[in-house]
Amino acid sequence: MRAARTPALRLWSCLLATGLAWSGLVTAHAAAAEAASAASAAEDAAAEADADPTDSLVVPAGDAADMLAFIRQTMAATRTFRGSPSERAQFQLRASAAILAAADQGLAAEVSVTQAASLTRAKLNALSQLKLLSEMEEHMLIDQARQDERPQVASIGWRAFAIDGARDWSDWSRPQRARWRKSMLTDWPSNSELAEVRAVALRMAVSRLAMSDADAGKQFVAEAIEAVRGLHLDSDKIQEVLVDLEGTLRRLDLVGNKMEITGTLIDGQTFDWEAYRGKVVLVDYWATWCGPCRAELPNVKRMYAAYHDKGFDVVGISLDTSKEKTEKFLADNEIPWATLYGVDQEHDGWDHPMALRYGISGIPTAILVDQNGVGVNLKARGNVLREQLQQLLGDPIEPPAEAAGDAETDPADEAA
Repeated sequence: MRAARTPALRLWSCLLATGLAWSGLVTAHAAAAEAASAASAAEDAAAEADADPTDSLVVPAGDAADMLAFIRQTMAATRTFRGSPSERAQFQLRASAAILAAADQGLAAEVSVTQAASLTRAKLNALSQLKLLSEMEEHMLIDQARQDERPQVASIGWRAFAIDGARDWSDWSRPQRARWRKSMLTDWPSNSELAEVRAVALRMAVSRLAMSDADAGKQFVAEAIEAVRGLHLDSDKIQEVLVDLEGTLRRLDLVGNKMEITGTLIDGQTFDWEAYRGKVVLVDYWATWCGPCRAELPNVKRMYAAYHDKGFDVVGISLDTSKEKTEKFLADNEIPWATLYGVDQEHDGWDHPMALRYGISGIPTAILVDQNGVGVNLKARGNVLREQLQQLLGDPIEPPAEAAGDAETDPADEAA
């Protein structure tokens, strides 16, 4: 469903129109031909109809002239091919691949300037058509999988549909966006397994869209919650998706609203969120296995050293499932701030209550709150964190030095 597929659909329409026009051509010479010649032509046509049209797509041996003749023959075959839309798409793909191979073979031989130009043009055209046709074939396959009544197959189609839409959202027109959203939100199946497939794909679409477009993501997640609530199906999976969606909306609403953190510190003590009032706090969701989290750690430590005495603090929320490994990481890296950890195996990792409360689906997630506990930024990493602290607390006590070898973390990096 990418924007680039629009030309592919135009190409498909042109190919169909060309085929229909070709079938209606009758020359005056053919109309005046003798009966014997007409009978012979009919026999030849019948034999050709019985033959496999793909046989003509085998690239022969020969020189540049032979390759150009083969390319012209193959282009003519694409105009006269008969079959279903799926069969035509497959034939077009194979024809373009054959033209590409023939052009390469011709260019590898001894060629004239004119032949080189013609073969190069044919190769470029074939590459362009392969791209457009393969995208159209991909689109057809995704649609076919989405309509499959087997949940395992339908899941593949809906996941691809969700990922494509969230990725291409910024390139789409308003009608394209509306069609995608409608497809994601309406016409749910009554079968609970297929509904679960749809719900999981919807959660994925919401999460990815919110990362690239917070405003559109917030509206979309509100619509998604309404759609999932309206299913009224007795399904643990759908209820799990609903909890995630509600948490995601709660997180996206944090800017301008208070964040509430409760839980237990890794040493077993109860966490006191009110003790942080009057401070600017970075709430950092992370895990020891998360590469981007480890890459961001030097930056957070520099900001902590530069701004802690001016009222900046950090609260880490570990999504690990090994308390021993987490404790070792904290000690080895001399982490000076508080870290929350799940109280048992049912509440650690992605099931940490604070991860569920705010719909955390990827890490690092770094949320900055002001002195009143009100959210000010949902992607407070790298230079964004530095700039936000400058605005809220002024200049650092000492300019934070860049550690040698530390790579700057781009806040736009995809979370782990």
